[in-house]
Amino acid sequence: MSSDLPLLLIPGLGFGPEIFLEMNGLGLVQPPSFGHRRLIYLPTAPHSGMLETMAGLLNQEGLKCHVMGWSLGGLLALKLKEQLPHRIHKLVLVAVRDSFATHEIEMQIQAAEKDLNSYLRHLYKRCFIGQQEAYSWFCQTLQPRFLQRARLQDIIWGLNYLASHSARIEGIQPQELLLCHGLKDIIVPLHRIPKCPEGTEVAILNTGHLPFLHQDFSQIMQRFLSKD
Repeated sequence: MSSDLPLLLIPGLGFGPEIFLEMNGLGLVQPPSFGHRRLIYLPTAPHSGMLETMAGLLNQEGLKCHVMGWSLGGLLALKLKEQLPHRIHKLVLVAVRDSFATHEIEMQIQAAEKDLNSYLRHLYKRCFIGQQEAYSWFCQTLQPRFLQRARLQDIIWGLNYLASHSARIEGIQPQELLLCHGLKDIIVPLHRIPKCPEGTEVAILNTGHLPFLHQDFSQIMQRFLSKD
């Protein structure tokens, strides 16, 4: 059954996998681990060699899996599906935007180059708009860790990736795809949800840019991944 396949988690720009693994026990979602037993993740934030590392891991282990990509991680998930269609079964794209304007990304790159710490703090605050309880917890726990280990070259690479890749998902079968978005998300407002094949499941939750923290997300994931 497809529900027995492992789930590969890919975080967004400036975030590590702890955003899934540690905040999943915050009480804002139903543990354990989005209702899935087997997780795969890289212990780093997105970086230039991430796609190659993930592809190598899946090929080396001979794995077939589901993938959940959040924000930038969703674009990486789409690329991984394109490169390894035989390894990726179902895709869960969380808060993935159709595209970003070049000038918008250029402004973010300039801000990151000027003061990476301030740029990331501002990014994190925008991500958590509409999710104040989670943001307060994040500031006290994960934010210091992410700020300490953040590397400018990784952030610049991620921003350039957002500028040069759009979320084109028309070729994916509807039964293989779940899109999840937050109603209060200012980074990916609802009119920027990617176009998807007719019949694709799209879940809109009353939350911000991190809809995987919503109390209903685990149930949505379990139902989607259990379908054959």
